[in-house]
Amino acid sequence: MTADLFHDGCLKVLNGYSVARTQTFESHPLAAFVRKDLADALRQIVPQKFLVKGSVGNGNWAETPWVAVFDPAITTSAQRGVYVVYLFNSTGSYLYLSLNQATTEVKEEFKSDYAAVLKGRASQIQQMVKPFGLAGLDLTELELEGSRSLTRGYCAGNIAAYEYNVDSLPAPSVMKADLEKLLSLYEFYAKVSGGEIGLDDDLPDDIGVGAYTGTEAKKFRWHRTAERNQKLAAAAKQIHGSTCMVCGFNFGSRYGDWGAGYIEAHHVVPFSELSKAPEPVMLDPATDFVVVCANCHRMLHRKKQAILPSALKDLLQ
Repeated sequence: MTADLFHDGCLKVLNGYSVARTQTFESHPLAAFVRKDLADALRQIVPQKFLVKGSVGNGNWAETPWVAVFDPAITTSAQRGVYVVYLFNSTGSYLYLSLNQATTEVKEEFKSDYAAVLKGRASQIQQMVKPFGLAGLDLTELELEGSRSLTRGYCAGNIAAYEYNVDSLPAPSVMKADLEKLLSLYEFYAKVSGGEIGLDDDLPDDIGVGAYTGTEAKKFRWHRTAERNQKLAAAAKQIHGSTCMVCGFNFGSRYGDWGAGYIEAHHVVPFSELSKAPEPVMLDPATDFVVVCANCHRMLHRKKQAILPSALKDLLQ
């Protein structure tokens, strides 16, 4: 019955969103429906470990409304990480169920190149999860209508998707089966990217033309794991202490007990550069990380091409 409710809820959004966008956003019943009722219906279908959220925009109508499923081990927000999401085309003619990537975090780092980066990462992830089996899934860019950055990001960031037309929306049982497959793929991705499933040097023969070699796949897995490895950051802080190695600021000296021990870890060589290495690189918290205050950390990453801590220190002097 819950699958029926979600199926009918999707139809309600598809049939009503284009008109709703012409009306006042605040307190609109369709906005409340997506955030609560549609999200609740989806929440009853997925395993309890997942989080579910729906959105039609924040203060104004979104170009592309969505309801998403998050694995808390990867992300709890549509602004970062990888997640499963239903994306409704603004005209109401179709929707996608997609394993997709967050646009916001990539756009903040890569600015105008964000769509190309998302597309490249989607291709990398597809190669990593291909042993799971991707038959019947759309692995190309999505074709959502609109020109805003989030819509463009959803299109470029697609890893694997199902497309549904409003005039031929599958039966609730079919949509539920598709969701279960994509959630299984999501879980497989989590295990591969987290190192729980190893990738041998010799990948299966059916991995496809142009696939990464085993070494390259390992390198990508290292890249994504190290990027989120809090143990490396903690070790760097223990080695280097809690005084900024660029400007000398110490949170404890400035804020007393409240700031004691606080500092941020910064990897000296950008991961984008390390990933070009012919072999996977093992990071050393003593030599590959420095500790910096929040201001200096932002300055190090202010430009698309991050500068070295030594160069920022020279600027201060």
